[in-house]
Amino acid sequence: MRRGVTIAESLVALTIFSVAAALGVALLIGTERRVREDAISDAGAQTVREVVAALAGDVEFGLGDSLRVHGDTALDLYSPIGHGVICAADSVSAALAPAARRDGVPFATWWVPLAAGDVVVASDSAVPTPRGAVVASAAERAVGTQCRTATGFLSPADSSAAVPATTFATAGSFARTLRVGSAVRFYRPVRWVVYRAADRRYWLGQRRCTAALNCGVVQPVAGPVAPPADSGLRFTADGRGGVRVWLRADGVATRPVHDYRLRVRTVATP
Repeated sequence: MRRGVTIAESLVALTIFSVAAALGVALLIGTERRVREDAISDAGAQTVREVVAALAGDVEFGLGDSLRVHGDTALDLYSPIGHGVICAADSVSAALAPAARRDGVPFATWWVPLAAGDVVVASDSAVPTPRGAVVASAAERAVGTQCRTATGFLSPADSSAAVPATTFATAGSFARTLRVGSAVRFYRPVRWVVYRAADRRYWLGQRRCTAALNCGVVQPVAGPVAPPADSGLRFTADGRGGVRVWLRADGVATRPVHDYRLRVRTVATP
């Protein structure tokens, strides 16, 4: 009976094993590459969604006629920061109905606190044309000091608990035009920019500005995106009160360039 294997058989088996191992390694490398590319693609798609969501919220609900494109990497507009209902007003100032009533029914919503330099726009049935003014000062005060329960915007429990509400003053005679029940919206001048961060990558950021467009330090919002010269993120005015956004996430192998058109939906103020 024959025992063991010959040298020739061993060489054949070794060759077959080597070929199988090489094929296995190639398959693993290819799988790893595809997983890595899919992860990059998913991250890129997420970046695109974040950039578009941030810009769309500001552009579509920003103050009408406030949108300005600078070059192709900066966009100025008045961004929405809150809205509410007037509960009391005198010749120089006004108070909003509280945002946190004890019965759980809010009459004001804020994304960021109101501050001097922001813009207030009012509209009501008596004066249907929207009108606006720059906020001179703003504060949070116990609502009962100005707003009264007779307005229907404040309950006795709110008054007793001294629920806080936003009060603000404006220059000129704007406050005199406000009536109890007037709907008001608030905006803040901002500049959206594409900038190069310390990590040498490009990001979408926002700078808070004054009415004279003196803007502060940029705050990162979303990214990274490809460099502007490589269609990373560019703005173009569409000539119809909107903006065209060219966008590509950084590091995506397939390099798709997304084209979005955003337009202001709110009305302008005289």
